[in-house]
Amino acid sequence: MKLKFLAGMMIWLVVMSCSPKISKNIETAPKAKYVFLFIGDGMGLAHTALTEAYLSASDNQIGLHQLQITGMPVAGLCRTYCTDSYITCSAASGTAIASGEKTNFGNIGLRPDGSNSKSLATDCAAVGMKTGIITTVSIDHATPADFYAHSGKRSDYYEIGKQLTESNIDFFAGGGFKYPKGRKGDQPDLYDMAAQHGYRVVRDSVDTGNFKTDGKTILLNPVLMNDAEMPFAMDRDEMGGYKMANLIEAAISQLYGPEGFFIMAEGGLIDWAAHYNDASGVVTEVLDLDAAVGVALDFYRKYPDETLIIVTADHETGGMSLGYSPYEYTLKPQNLALQKASAWYIEPKIRKIMADGASFEKVLELLRTDFFNEDFEISDSDLKLLKAAYDYANKIIILSDTEEKILYGGNHPVAAAAAGIVSRNAAVGFTTYYHSGIPVPVFSIGVGSHLFEGYIDNTDISKFIKRAAGIQ
Repeated sequence: MKLKFLAGMMIWLVVMSCSPKISKNIETAPKAKYVFLFIGDGMGLAHTALTEAYLSASDNQIGLHQLQITGMPVAGLCRTYCTDSYITCSAASGTAIASGEKTNFGNIGLRPDGSNSKSLATDCAAVGMKTGIITTVSIDHATPADFYAHSGKRSDYYEIGKQLTESNIDFFAGGGFKYPKGRKGDQPDLYDMAAQHGYRVVRDSVDTGNFKTDGKTILLNPVLMNDAEMPFAMDRDEMGGYKMANLIEAAISQLYGPEGFFIMAEGGLIDWAAHYNDASGVVTEVLDLDAAVGVALDFYRKYPDETLIIVTADHETGGMSLGYSPYEYTLKPQNLALQKASAWYIEPKIRKIMADGASFEKVLELLRTDFFNEDFEISDSDLKLLKAAYDYANKIIILSDTEEKILYGGNHPVAAAAAGIVSRNAAVGFTTYYHSGIPVPVFSIGVGSHLFEGYIDNTDISKFIKRAAGIQ
């Protein structure tokens, strides 16, 4: 009995002597004061691997040239399904990331029962952190909207835009409002509405490295396309505008302070390129995102004990593969350089000349001058694919809905065929023009990054960020 008593006393003394140290360690553990959440919309492992292969091939090497994203020390995988579908959409997956709760396909900031979920941006603002939302597509698109809006219809852009103007997000940057005056152009202007709610709308080019305004700000890309998105990275030399890295610079300049900040930055055009099966467009958009992550990494190196960076995706788009049957075991990523413009860039040009009755030869001439690199030789089989697409667009050939979805996925047939030719010449395959149910990567570095290791769910992301930041 004496031995048992002495043994018990020893255990009690050890526990008591350790408890204050454990408690102290918990209390003094570093907190993530500055949080960057990058979402490569539609970006799967194949998208990043193809980009790495392209960089290696550009140096005449076989390998995977490591990106800044993939060089982060902590890596994991993330499930993306939503409550009513194995294959999710940006609205439902973004809501899961932003709120920590899964929802139905198409819902923005709503639970399956229709009640409002709570955004991570709101939680961060509640503890005094500044908040910023960046995107390369329109700022009322699904992924950015998941962090400030509530809607059961992601296509209700005007209503979502109104909620943006009434939000307390400190900083928006990138694309503009898709329908600033509503679909019919007869509603009050959302930019005016934003100004009335205290936002300063900046349209002119600025020095993003030294950007600073008083109060809430919307920094628009100086060049916006038809749907209020930024130009694709591969079209930027001709069209102008910021790089995504510039927007991160501006966000840091605007939001940095003792309160800390939370920045969500979406590379939305990765998804758009993949929807077109435009492998060359995917690679240049991933590189644009990677450079933006590089700016955040530079910030991390200054404040390593206070910064957390996460890079992930909301879903995979395209069912991309590095390999295509005719080439067997050969990948030719260097052939992606045979394309000099995005499919989204060439589409309106094709539509315009075809609406004016352009012959197939005229369309082919346009593709040779504005889309394909001058070194690209169009094969006879490629010509047949382009002619079939031209004939279908002119209703000379009739396809069933299923056949159209397989061949063109709702895109302009000629533009889709042209993008597919370059992708296949690089031995890059796609199984769909839509989303897939493949899990997506999660890369991270900094305070609390260990939480993101392993096979996690998209609902874990906001929970882990709040844990790392000490938010209850």
